[in-house]
Amino acid sequence: MICLQKPESVFILFGLIFGILVILITPPFQVPDEQRHFFRALQISQGDLIPTIRGQIAGAFIPAHAIATGCELADYLKFKPQNKQSFEKLAYFLNLPPLPEQKQFTKSNIVYSPLPYLPQVLGISIGKTFHLSWLKTMYLGRLSALIVWLSCVYIAIKLIPISKWLLCLLALSPMAIFQAASLSTDSLIIAVCFLFISILLKIAVDKEINSSQLWVLLILLFNLAIFISLSKPNYAFIIFLFFLIPVNKLGGNKYGWFFLLMLLSSISTIATWSYLTRDIYATIYSWRHLPPGQIISSSEQLKFVLSHPLQYLEILISTTYLQKIFLIKSFIGNLGWLDTSLPRWLLFLHSIMLIGYALTDSKSEITFLFAQKVIIALVWLGAAVLIYTSMYFSFTPVGNKVVEGVQGRYFIPIGILFFLLFYNNYFQIKQKALLYITISYVPLLLTTMLAVLINRYYVQLF
Repeated sequence: MICLQKPESVFILFGLIFGILVILITPPFQVPDEQRHFFRALQISQGDLIPTIRGQIAGAFIPAHAIATGCELADYLKFKPQNKQSFEKLAYFLNLPPLPEQKQFTKSNIVYSPLPYLPQVLGISIGKTFHLSWLKTMYLGRLSALIVWLSCVYIAIKLIPISKWLLCLLALSPMAIFQAASLSTDSLIIAVCFLFISILLKIAVDKEINSSQLWVLLILLFNLAIFISLSKPNYAFIIFLFFLIPVNKLGGNKYGWFFLLMLLSSISTIATWSYLTRDIYATIYSWRHLPPGQIISSSEQLKFVLSHPLQYLEILISTTYLQKIFLIKSFIGNLGWLDTSLPRWLLFLHSIMLIGYALTDSKSEITFLFAQKVIIALVWLGAAVLIYTSMYFSFTPVGNKVVEGVQGRYFIPIGILFFLLFYNNYFQIKQKALLYITISYVPLLLTTMLAVLINRYYVQLF
């Protein structure tokens, strides 16, 4: 029985109810790049772990009916707000036979490792076992991704020793739920980053952990670091949160060796996958049509950044300033293919609520030293710079004055770190009050999100 006195229980209740509703209400492949994530997960389910290169194009050989399902259902709605969901199309593809033996090649510039697709692959494999249509299989993939996300975040909220209601509210933000109930790799990456941060904070500030519990958590932390590094290296910088843990918890020698082993293992993991996919990276820059004289090249971009470090810093600051409203919108809730925004009043309200929880959800017996706040700030900033830099190298023309393609949702996995900078022992609200505020506010928040989706894709409500 769910006890609604605890933040993890409140999360699992609202996350499950609204997550399933988002799965059903969001039309197929109306999450950014969802059809390409579907194709990649399907490719992995076939045992093809590394994307295929055909000529100068990277992609996959998958069933033709799966390609038709993904492309047709994505293309007639994305970036076309005047179009509504066609139930005739849904009925057609729900009953379209899978014909798994009839394969064709489809291009894709997704080179993620198989790890962040494991939940989706599970759902797809079930669909393939029962010979379901690819659209039904897609919904199973969404459901399995949601279930794994709910499980990981539930454990994260349960383990984190501070700011449980803050993490609960952040996880129930519209953009987080929207990604969790999709085939996007963001689903598992958000969950695993939350879990990593929660375990590390528990080790750092919980004084009641015995030696055996400590090493179980450390081993889990080590494996999560490898998982994050192999899933999306942008977030591997959170490994440096390890320095929040007091040295005396492990002892000087064990402390240093454990961190060094975790860091080197993560770097080796990233290097190994980069080596295995080196030929694929050389093919992914051809998908954009650029004006004459502009190119996208990681090697050339690296030369530019190394030779103009101060100019690159200026580019990062300028991009943040110019895109600040979009970054906030896409962090909280810019749904669909970034063409379905929540009302401004709700974006403003949720921003205030997150900051309010960050300021008041604390424990009088747990404090952060100034040095610990500095570590949190530096790790968040370092991860943010990696996010910008990855988009600058892979998406932005060489030497461009603005980093292109950065979205607020990329900061959700490290969002809790930003809000922990507001943690203090001066402004405290009782946990029971936060409970009542949460169970009153979250239904309003997520019901509004569902209304926006219905308004965009089905019936004009407002």
